[in-house]
Amino acid sequence: MFLSQLSYQEKRMFLSLSVHVAMSNGRLSFEEKNLINRYCKESDMQAVVFLEVEPIEKVTEFFSDADDKVKSIVILEMMGLVYADAELDFEKYDFIKKFAGKMGMDKDLFEVIERAVVEYYTASMNLSRIIE
Repeated sequence: MFLSQLSYQEKRMFLSLSVHVAMSNGRLSFEEKNLINRYCKESDMQAVVFLEVEPIEKVTEFFSDADDKVKSIVILEMMGLVYADAELDFEKYDFIKKFAGKMGMDKDLFEVIERAVVEYYTASMNLSRIIE
């Protein structure tokens, strides 16, 4: 939704982070692959080559220097991977929450984003049920 607001380098690091988040539970689902491919298209970037992903330490260091807007976009978009399989993935959630802390995101801001994402997915599911 907001990836177009990131710089080229921020998009590259975001895509690397998306692979780390997706793989944080030891598996990569079809839905996660599709979501990462959508991230690539939205970012106007080539498909992620999984062997060319930046190390998580480098990604963390990079986003530690980012402003709150960039950090918010990154966490908001990453929450999509938490719910990519239509249910909460606790391993991915823990990974993102720890990452947010390591990059210096305020806990209150993280909680505001989390609530907004849950509300968004709840509304989306409710609308889907109406249409079906």
